[in-house]
Amino acid sequence: MVGAGVVATFFWTAHRQNRDAERADAAAERAEAAAALSIDQTMRIADALEKLAERPVLRVGESRAIERRVAWSLTWSRGDAYLLTNVGDGTAFGVKIEHDPSLIVRAEDVHEEIAPGEAVEFFALRSMATIDSTITVTWTTSRDAEDREQWRYPLPARPKR
Repeated sequence: MVGAGVVATFFWTAHRQNRDAERADAAAERAEAAAALSIDQTMRIADALEKLAERPVLRVGESRAIERRVAWSLTWSRGDAYLLTNVGDGTAFGVKIEHDPSLIVRAEDVHEEIAPGEAVEFFALRSMATIDSTITVTWTTSRDAEDREQWRYPLPARPKR
């Protein structure tokens, strides 16, 4: 009887250690994804500062064409639905919503254009297997442009039920 208890305790302990190791691995992968997102955002800030520094200084009486920019907002809508909104003053063309394969997403493949103030809804679901819940949006600034812009943002948390 004591031997059976020892064996049961051994297997229970081994199972628990295995589960703890899996959780630790998943937490490490999430931390790595968060660090990558932080690096990506830092690089975007540095690029934006470089572009600002390259702009010519305007002299009194000179004017510059207004540059239209696309900017994004990602918010929870309802259930597993999220809204991607163009909060900028420029139109985005050929908009794609991309994600890590471990995140379950149902979204239109390509949105031909998203005007300022417009939003598109898509569905996303985290699971225990989700490693990275970052949404990556790519687009061009004109219909014939080839260079794609990119914006990355983690899927917002759902409110508590």
